[in-house]
Amino acid sequence: MKKITLLFLFLAISFTGYAQFPEGFETAVPPTGWASFIGTNGEGTTQDWTTTTTTASGTQAAKVRYENVANAAEDWLVTPQFTPTPNANILTFKQRQDFGTDYGTTYTIRVSTSSQMTHADFTIIDTQGETDFGTSYTTHNVNLSAYDNVPIYVAFVMEQDDGDSWFIDDVDVVLDASAPNCATDPTPADMATDVAVSAAGNVTIAWVAPAAGDPATDYEIFWGETSGSLTSLGTISALTVDITNIDFSTTYYWMVVPQNNGGSATGCTEWSFTTEAAPPAPANDLPAGAIALTVEANLSCVSGITGITNQSTTDSGVTAPSCGSYGTPTERGDLWYTAVAPTGGAITFDVSNITVMTSVAGAFYSGTVGSLVEESCTEFGSGWPWAISGLTPGETYYVRVWDYGNDQTGTFDLCAGTPPPPPANDNCADASGINTLPFNSVGDATSATNTGGFLAPSGCGSMNDGVWYTFTTDAAGTIDIALTGVTGWDPEIAIYSGSCGTFTCVDNADSNGSGSGESLTNISVDASTQYWINIGYFSGTADSSEGSYTLDVSTSDTTTVLSTDDNTLQGFSLFPTVVKEELKFTSQNTVDQITIFSLLGQKVFSSSPNSANSQVNLASLRAGIYIVKVKVGDKTGTYKIIKE
Repeated sequence: MKKITLLFLFLAISFTGYAQFPEGFETAVPPTGWASFIGTNGEGTTQDWTTTTTTASGTQAAKVRYENVANAAEDWLVTPQFTPTPNANILTFKQRQDFGTDYGTTYTIRVSTSSQMTHADFTIIDTQGETDFGTSYTTHNVNLSAYDNVPIYVAFVMEQDDGDSWFIDDVDVVLDASAPNCATDPTPADMATDVAVSAAGNVTIAWVAPAAGDPATDYEIFWGETSGSLTSLGTISALTVDITNIDFSTTYYWMVVPQNNGGSATGCTEWSFTTEAAPPAPANDLPAGAIALTVEANLSCVSGITGITNQSTTDSGVTAPSCGSYGTPTERGDLWYTAVAPTGGAITFDVSNITVMTSVAGAFYSGTVGSLVEESCTEFGSGWPWAISGLTPGETYYVRVWDYGNDQTGTFDLCAGTPPPPPANDNCADASGINTLPFNSVGDATSATNTGGFLAPSGCGSMNDGVWYTFTTDAAGTIDIALTGVTGWDPEIAIYSGSCGTFTCVDNADSNGSGSGESLTNISVDASTQYWINIGYFSGTADSSEGSYTLDVSTSDTTTVLSTDDNTLQGFSLFPTVVKEELKFTSQNTVDQITIFSLLGQKVFSSSPNSANSQVNLASLRAGIYIVKVKVGDKTGTYKIIKE
C-alpha cells in the first residue's frame, strides 16, 4: 500500500484574550515579558528557544531544536503572568515537530502561581510525547479552569537528548466552546466516479464548514479503502487539502470531523469516491524508449525536461539498481533517458522541482539495451547534482530514474550538462579577500570541490572543504558572521587562524538543518592575524555538494580593523590618493557605484556615477584614512585614500 499523506493549506485563526495574548512571536523569542532558560541540571546550553520562519501564521514562530547532551536537556519558555477567568481559561496554541520518527522527546505544559523562573514552583498539567502530534502545525488545547481567577505563569518545556524539535505559534487564552456540528457538501461529491488523479498523484478534497453552532477551528481527516475502517491523517485548519499517492481505479472512503475548544463533532457522515482508470505507461518506461537528454554546457539546464511524472510507470525488467530502495516487485517503476558523453568525458545530472515525492534516485548504465551494466547509483537530495566522469566521449549512456522507495507518485525536472567550473574561491589558497566591514557576498558553491579533504581542526566540527574567504586584522576586536540565503543543502561555517592546510580552530557553527543558515557572533579576533572562513557541507565523512548562500561579515564594536591592501580593477584609475576635495576616476567601463568606508567599517559616502570618467566631492569628510569600494559591472575593486 502506498503511503497516504496530506499537503496542508493553512488558514490563519484569530483569537481574543489578554493584553499579552494572542502571541505569534512576530517580534522576538522570548517576546517582551516572557522568559527563556534551561533546566536545573545545566545541560543543553547550545540550543535555546529562538525564532523560526516555519510558521502556522505570520512570518515568525517560536522553536527550540534538539541537541545531544549527557543526560537530558530541558528548554523552558515561560509566559508573563496572567489570570484565567471562567470567560477565558483554555490555553490554545499551534505546534509541530521536525521529524516523523519517535526520538523520545517529552513536551510538557507547567503552571506556577508564585514565580516565573523558579523551576520547583511549576506543576506539570499536560504531557505529550512525539507520537501525540506530527510534522505539520495542529492545534493543542490545555484547560486552565483549575486556576480561574488566580494569577499564573505558564511554561512550555521540552525535555530530550538528541530528540526532536518543538515549534509553537499562535498562543492564546480563549473561552471554552461547544463542540461544532459536522461539515457538509464534500468535493468530490459523495459516491462520485471517474475522479481525475493529477500528474503528481493527488486528489483535492474539500468541504463546507458547519453552518450552525459554535465555529470549528480545525478539521480532522479520516481516510481509508475500507468503509467503516478509516485512519486519521491528521488535523488541519483549512477547508481543502490535497491527498497524495492516490491509486487509479480505487474507491476511497473519507470523513471530516470538525473540532474546536469544546471537542469534536459527532455522527459525521462517511463519504466516498472512485478514481479514474490508469493512463498508459509513459513512452520511456523501458530502455528501448529512452528519451535523449541534451548535455548542456556548465549544467545550465535550459534544455532540461520539466514536469516529469512517474505516474503509471512499470518495472523495466532490468536488474534492480544498487541504491534507491527500488521497491517490491509489484510496485516497481522507472523512467529511462540517454546522454552522449561530451569531450572531457564528464556529465553532471540534476533533478529539481520535486513535488510530493520525498526524493528521486538514479542509476547510470553503459552498454546497450538488453546488456546494460550499472556504473553508478545515487539517492536522496544530497546525491544531486550527480557527477560522473571517466566516460568515453561520443559514447551513449543510459540513465534510469525512479521515486526513492517506489511508493510515491509525483513530478520533477531532470537535466544533464558538463560540470560547471569550480568557484574562484574553491581553494583556500584562492580565498576571496575581505578588506572592509561590513562585508557582503552572494555566492553559489554548487560546483565547489572537496580539494582540501575533510576539515576537522581540534575544537571545531568536521566538515567539507567548500569555499573560502580570508581577512587580516590590524587591531583586535570581535566580528559577526552570518550565512543566509541557503536552499537545498545543509551548511556549516567555520573560522580558522593559521594557514592553508594547517588551521587552528577559532569557532564553527552547525546548529540548523538543510535549507537553513548558520551564524557566529562576537567572535574574538587578535591584532595582525590572518583568518580563514570556510563555507561547506556539514559532513566530515560524506563529500556532498554545496549550494547558493549569502555571507555577511560585520562587527558591532569600534576596535576591529581589517588590513586594507588594495584590490584593483583592470582599466580603472582613482586619483589623487591624497584628497583635498575632489576624488577623480577614469575607467574603461561605466562605474556603477562608489562607496567609502572608515577604517571601522562605517559607510560614510555613497554615489552612483553611472559614468566612465567623473569625480566625486569629498569635502564633507573628516581628515583620515578611508577605504573606497568601486563597483564596475560584476567586479569590485578596493582602494585606500587619505583625506586631508
